[in-house]
Amino acid sequence: MTYFYDPCEPCCAEEEQTEECAECPDGMSVCWELTVAGITNDVCAECDEMNGTFILSWVSGCIFESPNEGALEACMGSSAIRWSFVINVFGQLTLSANGGIATYATAGGGDVNCNDTNEVPFISSSTACQNWPATLTLEPIACP
Repeated sequence: MTYFYDPCEPCCAEEEQTEECAECPDGMSVCWELTVAGITNDVCAECDEMNGTFILSWVSGCIFESPNEGALEACMGSSAIRWSFVINVFGQLTLSANGGIATYATAGGGDVNCNDTNEVPFISSSTACQNWPATLTLEPIACP
């Protein structure tokens, strides 16, 4: 079952949130699954740790983040691996790794699917890691 915030459909009192995302007036999944594969090492020796399945959960407004997992210690200090996405006022979904080591984004203009699969194309990355996938997929899921 997928949970939504304001309005909360189906009834999910403990999951209900009060802030709305303007691009999703009928609600949006609170939890999303992101599976990443293919990233390889370059300057960083731990790039392959960016691969895996991550659960991104609602933080506030239109912001979703995964918990800190692992670390990219050798080339990025003690930076934990974190994926996040935000939907801006122009209807663009931007997905990023560690605040910008890689960026994926939709074109905007209302092409965000609030309660179903979103394919998010690659935009840019640092040169620390290689072989970033051409697109990443966000799937709405029931919160663990």
